[in-house]
Amino acid sequence: MDVGGVGCLRRVKNAIGVARKVLENTKHTLLVGELATKFAKEMGFQEESLSSDHSIQVCCKGLALGFVQTCQSARK
Repeated sequence: MDVGGVGCLRRVKNAIGVARKVLENTKHTLLVGELATKFAKEMGFQEESLSSDHSIQVCCKGLALGFVQTCQSARK
């Protein structure tokens, strides 16, 4: 069975496309984390923010109320 997948992919929207490239271009079945992101960039996928205005507002509100301790989106 041919398998390709990615986990904990950061800053790349098309996870399915990257998983397909793992299947077609490597002997691996799964790439995870920064290695998955690096591979995606090498395969020509664009790195971009995945935060929406709404998610940033929710995170900032959580920070202000003490519900959230860190928020990557709020730092950008």
